[in-house]
This record gives sequence, C-alpha cells and structure tokens, in this order.
Amino acid sequence: MKFKIEKKGNSVNFINIETKSKFDYIEFADKLYNGDQIEITNYGTLTEEEKKVINQTIKELNALANPRKRKRIISQLDS
Repeated sequence: MKFKIEKKGNSVNFINIETKSKFDYIEFADKLYNGDQIEITNYGTLTEEEKKVINQTIKELNALANPRKRKRIISQLDS
C-alpha cells in the first residue's frame, strides 16, 4: 500500500497512490491482515519531527502485517 501525505494547516491526509482516495480504514485493515505493508512515497511539507512520528507509526503498523506478531498482540488483549 503506497500513500502520499498532504498537509493543509493542521490536517494531515494519507492519499492512496493507486486510487487517489483518502485513507480508508476498512481497506487498510483488510490489506494489512493479508500481509501488505504501508509505504510512504511522498511526505509533502511535513517537518522532520512529524516525519519521525509518521515513520514510527508506520513501522508499528507494518509489524501487524506479520501473522505471528498480530496473534501475539491479540492474545495479550484477550487476557
């Protein structure tokens, strides 16, 4: 899943490169569950600090694409 980031004022939008649509949680969850990972292709006008936060979040979300990691997290939530 490839996204570009558009920042307008304090609003940040993730735009899907293929569909040109804004971030869709349902589509994202389905693809992540199937093992697809997120890639940011264009950070737009984000500051370096904002890029660091985005990159850390993307890293954590991409880890959920790994079935073993996802199962471990789910089992922790269940207990």
